[in-house]
Amino acid sequence: MEQIQSLIEQYEQSVDNLGGEVTTVIENQIEEMRAGAGLTEQEGSGVVITITSLYNDQYFGQDRFIPSPDVFRFLINELNIYGADEIAVGNERIITTSAFRDVNQMTYLNNRRLPPLPIEVKVLSNDPERLHNHMLVSASVDFFEIEGYELSLEMVEEIQIPAFDQTPRVRFMEEVKEE
Repeated sequence: MEQIQSLIEQYEQSVDNLGGEVTTVIENQIEEMRAGAGLTEQEGSGVVITITSLYNDQYFGQDRFIPSPDVFRFLINELNIYGADEIAVGNERIITTSAFRDVNQMTYLNNRRLPPLPIEVKVLSNDPERLHNHMLVSASVDFFEIEGYELSLEMVEEIQIPAFDQTPRVRFMEEVKEE
């Protein structure tokens, strides 16, 4: 609410001045919205989760070569619960409309096949130590181990999360007209 009030004050001040600051305020707001939607690259401190096979032989005891969408969904939900700000799986940025799908025993994210193991999950957080500690004892570790995969976690000072590189599509949404 304070953020919206501050934005309104900036608009009012720029309209009063009429010195061309209106476009600057609007451009800043657009850039903030792009960042919030995941359309810009982000950097900061966080956690890198590396997913590898529990078995030395890649094909021993596993029906799949990549973890299932279900365990990825569970992992992403736990990361969000424990304070993740931005997440990327492989080089695919997670945004609001991202979906994990199973296509012929292969896991897809944002309609793209995930890379082969090892897979890195990069996570930005305001409190990476807290996130790291929560994830060490998380149920996600158990779920991945049941499927034959190992999660290793590492806190990093500087991590880069790629921008969502597709055109976000919004379907089934209509404009609400005020009365």
